[in-house]
Amino acid sequence: MIDVIQRIAELQLSYNSSNTEEMQERGRLIRKILPQELSFYMDSFRKSLGRFSHDLSIQGKDGQGLKTEAPWVRLHSQSLSPSATKGFYVVLHFSIDGLRCYVTVGCGATTWDNEVGHFVRTPEDDLDKQVLWALQEIENTETPTDLFPDHIDLGSEVALPKAFERATVLAKCFDVKSMVEEDFIASIKSALKFLAIVYDAYSQGKPLSSNEVHESDIETVVNPMRKTSGSRQGYGLSGPDRKAVELRAMSVVRDYVESLGFHCKDTSNNRPYDFLISKNGKDIKVEVKGTTNRSPDSVLMTANEVALHTQEAGRTVLAIVHSINLIQRGENARAEDGKLEYLDGWNIGDWTTEPTAFVVKRPIS
Repeated sequence: MIDVIQRIAELQLSYNSSNTEEMQERGRLIRKILPQELSFYMDSFRKSLGRFSHDLSIQGKDGQGLKTEAPWVRLHSQSLSPSATKGFYVVLHFSIDGLRCYVTVGCGATTWDNEVGHFVRTPEDDLDKQVLWALQEIENTETPTDLFPDHIDLGSEVALPKAFERATVLAKCFDVKSMVEEDFIASIKSALKFLAIVYDAYSQGKPLSSNEVHESDIETVVNPMRKTSGSRQGYGLSGPDRKAVELRAMSVVRDYVESLGFHCKDTSNNRPYDFLISKNGKDIKVEVKGTTNRSPDSVLMTANEVALHTQEAGRTVLAIVHSINLIQRGENARAEDGKLEYLDGWNIGDWTTEPTAFVVKRPIS
């Protein structure tokens, strides 16, 4: 494997945006040969990624059309990071001077722009927020990051490689000429363990990446228990995963309110709140939000939910169940644990409300 990496590094010195013979060779090494070499370690890689490893994949890219100055190979969950523009992954980068290879944990640095027909950089503020969020999640577990002390420097002034650098959460640098395969593989396995922490922290509160989202799509993501016509799945968790998280949150809240002596009625299918609880002739509407995030500072609500809590400000309950643990993903997803923050007499006016999407209709002619 090291000879493959060294050859890629050597070909970096012959970079050309056109499909020259050298770039054809580099493309073959990046897209096929290095992923094949890495696949021999797939069992140990899966062990490092833990319960997110059922769809672990390896992908290499050297450019969309024109050849890129900064080719890469990434290891990722197909469901949690279906493309390089979405989610987090372990990614191998190569400096343009052919001297360094980096093992990193990073996130998507670009998005596809249909209007211009090519990838565009994600705004720097958005990248910084994603990277900081991932770092905080890793730090919250108190997992040492001493083995990833380096600052990534691909040595380019071109926009795309600079974006890759900014999208890096953790990095370990290897001198291409002296690198040892055993150490290289060990660093990838360590990076995958960090990636598992980030995947574990994915929540339904991830920001929307689409520019055109219908209200029913928002409804589907915010309230997977509610019957809607929306079809978009996103926010890091799949549809079954989100439903498992929401079911767990509902169970935690039901147990809590019933322990307080309330009668609890599930209204999640047909009302803009999840429970109607009753005690001593008094009814209270309860909104339940579940997340795998350990320290959520925001929740998603539909327009109907915001309207309800605004109209009845101070008389409803917001119940946030965080730190839910997804013990199984996919069609038979299951979740357990969860810590409850029960905000009785919640006043939405004390919180900041930000629109995530609008339905924009043509005027009636």
